[in-house]
Amino acid sequence: MGSMIVAALTAALDQWSKYRFEEKIGKDCCMPVFNDRIRLQYLENEGAFMGRFKDDKKKLMLWNAAGIGIILVMLAFSRNRLLRFGLALMLGGAIGNNIDRVRKGSVTDFITFGPKFKIHYNIADFAIFAGSFLALLGELAKRKG
Repeated sequence: MGSMIVAALTAALDQWSKYRFEEKIGKDCCMPVFNDRIRLQYLENEGAFMGRFKDDKKKLMLWNAAGIGIILVMLAFSRNRLLRFGLALMLGGAIGNNIDRVRKGSVTDFITFGPKFKIHYNIADFAIFAGSFLALLGELAKRKG
């Protein structure tokens, strides 16, 4: 049950941050942070990571559904706390990005790192990355113990 709360809170935080960015900063703004090492800049990503699958929406939605399904199955059978926490973050991030895809056909990204500023992120993306790392640590710890 705790994993579902973490996933729901992660998805809610992601949606809230996207809403606040659009409302307070706006789609046409570029705000440099930390001596322009980070920029808050609006981008609509019609695909997955770096625009992958943007030309094949059916494949994109199939991969999303499969990923969420696999995470749910792993959560159902895992007893490792760190692995479950990581999976919950991944699930929340996936749900947050999928809400965007279903609602408007693209994902709102608004955080990018310099110096080239080519890859844009959002809170859901960070949750997926952090969750993957924690899940891996949880799995490695289980194998050592």
